Amino acid sequence: MQKPKISVIIPVFNVECYLARCLDSIIQQTLTDIELICIDDASTDNSHALLQEYVAITPYMKIVHNQHSQGAGECRNVGLRLSKGKYVVFLDSDDWFDIHLLEIAYDKAEMCNAEVIFWDYIVYDEGNDKIIEPPQYPLDVIMPLSKCTVNGVPLTAINSMAVSPWVKMCRRDFIVQNDLQFQSLSNSNDVYFGYMTVLLAKKVAYIDKPLVYHRINRKGQISETRGKDPWSSYAALYKISSALAKRQLPFFNIFRGRIFGIIHYAYVSKGSSSEVRTKFSRFMADRGLKKLHMNNVNANDFEFPIDYLIWRDVNPYIVDNSQKNIILQNYFLELLKDSHLQMLARKGWRICLWGCGVRGNHVLTMAEENNLNIVCIIDKNPSVVGMHQCGLMVSNSLDNLCHFEAVIFTNRAYGRAIMNELINVGKHGVYLIDMDLFVCYDQSLEKCIYKVDG
Repeated sequence: MQKPKISVIIPVFNVECYLARCLDSIIQQTLTDIELICIDDASTDNSHALLQEYVAITPYMKIVHNQHSQGAGECRNVGLRLSKGKYVVFLDSDDWFDIHLLEIAYDKAEMCNAEVIFWDYIVYDEGNDKIIEPPQYPLDVIMPLSKCTVNGVPLTAINSMAVSPWVKMCRRDFIVQNDLQFQSLSNSNDVYFGYMTVLLAKKVAYIDKPLVYHRINRKGQISETRGKDPWSSYAALYKISSALAKRQLPFFNIFRGRIFGIIHYAYVSKGSSSEVRTKFSRFMADRGLKKLHMNNVNANDFEFPIDYLIWRDVNPYIVDNSQKNIILQNYFLELLKDSHLQMLARKGWRICLWGCGVRGNHVLTMAEENNLNIVCIIDKNPSVVGMHQCGLMVSNSLDNLCHFEAVIFTNRAYGRAIMNELINVGKHGVYLIDMDLFVCYDQSLEKCIYKVDG
């Protein structure tokens, strides 16, 4: 019998109110050459009965019923072992797919010969019954993915890609050859699998479209109690660091830059307490950091300057980490050198500065002495619109601005929104320069320049 193109694996546990929408999103897929594997992890509600109703009318669906709960990680491993598809996709049983996802992902994987495909997602807030705008990957991921690489690995493949299994599709033989499995942990069971798929893949492709709806703030979700067991996050980090060392992969300095965020997220997650936080921070200080090769590190141990500065100066063991944003601002000012602006000035472009906050103003004040020709300023903050900065009036619109050939911005999170606005008003052929990537990640100027095409 011919193997299906894609195997869809869904761990199920006590989701009777959400399961139908999840399953319907698979049954309604425009790609029909698939198999659906649902692992009921000893549900105590009507989830199993609902699965039985669906399997009776869905010939490509199979159910595995665990007698005792084993957790989502082990359920996914069971599904992997049973799967027959060329590609494997995972979905949480309270989330749902766009009905075109599998067809789009399959076509993209075949066209690119990619081992891993990933896509954007939309967040549905169950508690407030509203859709939250999907997070957008920075421009250096999408234009194109491989533009900024370190040792052949896309820079923001690790920096930006969500590790969650429901934002990616993997070729099954790639998973098997690399012996990739999910961990059996109370939370963070997908972190090892998520990072290693990206680190080990020779070709990763990206679909610039939100194709999965992810539900948050639902009673009973693992994320609601993650803070009770931050040691699970540590266990995931330890397995990744051990695998990188064992396989002698040249990515450890890149991965070090992600450790801060994972530790902090584990520390502040819902369900935590002051007692748990105290024990976890002591454990990390006494043994954890040493086992992760994170004790006594210096700038040479990190691939990017910004990651070392964050590790050096920001305390991950505090609940309110708003200081990080202030420190990041100051790092840009510290790292921005005359040489950065002089290289850009040699392009000879008439430049629009997008954003005149602390970073933007610093660029502006350094521009004249470095012969950088900034001719206009855009900022969406109403409090600064109409003000004059270095002889230029701040505008909130691209309408009626003087001619410019390039736009510079200093926060890479806004790159896509700026790109989209330039496209919408027909500013084709304009160059977009990511100063954040250029300065804080020490990338060459050419890797930080994008041409606006329709």
